[in-house]
This record gives sequence, C-alpha cells and structure tokens, in this order.
Amino acid sequence: MALDWLCPAPALPAWCRDGLSLREAAAAEMDAVYLMGRDAWGDGCGVAEYLRLCRDSRKYRRGRWHVLTAADGGLLCAAIAYRLPSLAGRLTLGLGSLATAPEARGRGHASLVLNGLLQAYRRHCRAEVFLLFADIDLRFYQRLGFLPLPAALQPRADAVGMALCAPELWEPSMRALAERPLGYF
Repeated sequence: MALDWLCPAPALPAWCRDGLSLREAAAAEMDAVYLMGRDAWGDGCGVAEYLRLCRDSRKYRRGRWHVLTAADGGLLCAAIAYRLPSLAGRLTLGLGSLATAPEARGRGHASLVLNGLLQAYRRHCRAEVFLLFADIDLRFYQRLGFLPLPAALQPRADAVGMALCAPELWEPSMRALAERPLGYF
C-alpha cells in the first residue's frame, strides 16, 4: 500500500507535569519505543526480527513519535502522529501505535499520552479532526471521545477506524473520507 500521503504531524513543545514529560522521541530511543508494542504487534517475531521490521517500516518513518517519560528519563508510553489529508477543510491528524512499556501498564499512561497529544495538537496546530485505528477494546478510545467510523468506511476487519471531531464536523468529515478513503495507517 502506498503511504505517500502520510507525513509527520507538526512538532509540539514538550510539557512536564507531576514528574512526567511528554516530548518527541529521540532517535536513540526508537528501539525501546518499538519494543513497547512487540507483544501486541510482533506476531511471534523474535526481538531482532521485530526491531528490523520496525526500523524498516515506511509507515513508522513517515510519522512523528512522542514519548511519555518518568522523572528519571525512563520511557513509559509512546505514540506516533501523522498529518493526514484534510477532511472537510480541517487539519486532520492520525494517531497510532499507542503502546505502554509492559512494566508501566495499568497506570493511565496511555490515556495521558493520548489526551496530551489531542490537547497539544488542538492548541498549537489547530487540529480539528483526529483518526486512529483501534485494535483493543473500543471503550478505551470511546472514553476519550472517539467514535467508530461508519461500517462502509472501515478499511480492515482486524482494527476499527475511529474519529474524534466536533459534532458539526462529523458528517462533512465522513463525506470527505468516503470521497477519498485513506485506508489503514
């Protein structure tokens, strides 16, 4: 699948709160970032093979990675953000590969990262439409305001496309998505 329409989301300023920092990932951290999701997306690959696949991924190279770190600099959670073709004339971003380090799971880090990115991209970039693909329980994303795309706009059977936007942007965004399907990212 051609991913030429994917490009990195705009850069964001880092923020720190309660001993945690959300910032852009450094190149030296990427192997640790990739390994956070190995149990979910590794399909039984060994570590070396999984890292090779991630390092070679065109999709991963076309996004902007963000990490949540502890006060000691330890990586807790990560996500990727893409600038997508606009929907309904509005800045549209795609979020994905949200993963938490196994030893840090169950503490709300993924919600903090996703909410932090949503707020920052709204504030600093005026993003109004957000898309993602859920391959976990939809309720996690629904609690944050995401809604499943209509069935006709779902490009995959193994992940549910979801969107978040103001209610008045839903119909125009869905019409635009129907006219120019983006596919899975």
